[in-house]
Amino acid sequence: MQHTLPAVITHSGDYTLELTATSKARTNGGDRNIATATLRDNGVLLSGKTITFYTSGSAVFGNGGQVIAVITNSHGEATAPFIDSIEEWVHVGCRFGALDITQDSFFQDAFIQSAFYLSAKVLADHQPAIVGTNRIQYTLRNQNTNQAISDARLQFRVNGNAVTDQTSAATNSAGQAELGITSNIAQNVVVSTFLESDIFVDNNTVLRFISAPPSYRLTANVIVNNQPANGIAENQILISLIDENTNLGVPSTALTLVNLTVAFPSRQITTDQQGQYLQRVSSTTPGTLRYRVELTADTAVNTEFSIIFVQGYYPRAA
Repeated sequence: MQHTLPAVITHSGDYTLELTATSKARTNGGDRNIATATLRDNGVLLSGKTITFYTSGSAVFGNGGQVIAVITNSHGEATAPFIDSIEEWVHVGCRFGALDITQDSFFQDAFIQSAFYLSAKVLADHQPAIVGTNRIQYTLRNQNTNQAISDARLQFRVNGNAVTDQTSAATNSAGQAELGITSNIAQNVVVSTFLESDIFVDNNTVLRFISAPPSYRLTANVIVNNQPANGIAENQILISLIDENTNLGVPSTALTLVNLTVAFPSRQITTDQQGQYLQRVSSTTPGTLRYRVELTADTAVNTEFSIIFVQGYYPRAA
């Protein structure tokens, strides 16, 4: 069974090229190792770009040659399967402009077979990025007797920027071990797991992370209060819109400011690049003013604040 090697990454200017490759395909003419390139520009996945793959040794791509051009899909990925007729290590690489990166991949004899079998049961998939965890349960058995194999250590690898909750684990008395995987972006993740004592016993499982649904929080911090009601002095309120998934401010977003004390028309305001807006208020009438701030697109996201104006004075004319 194949496993996916850790990704290799190279950079040039704003471009990033990532290459993953599977290994240990059989030399039976039908089993394939697969190279996958992912192209980004300033972190943005690029589609419609030509990636040139190449390989060495006796390995060839689906076109029968050792070079093939593939167009990236909507996920910025280009994939090139390749086969071999002899057991050997080969180099597989890809190029895009000035970017050039290689990975090693192994083809094993078609007749080698281990006594063990590693299966995977997906417990959680399609979880939201940032806040969700995908999970897999592995089971290791003797494929001749079906007996569970305990106290065997499994090694875990993932591609991209996904993270596992452990790098290795020992199987329990039922021959099982569980793994949690998280990701801070929406992406497909290949989870490669193999038996530490026999790397030819392995499993590759693809999990999917979807975009985390937005979750916003509004706060209003009164930073200047109790100003004189002279029409000039200002109370100040720092309004912040926070994305609870990242705990970062949400920029350039419309908010609605509603005066709950006086029947004034509501005002539209917009957060700055830090997800904040500094509201300044003056008054000629002493007393307390109450306001509500709402996310214009979803008024259920809101907060309220109060400010006080004390008896003031009017500056004399010059």
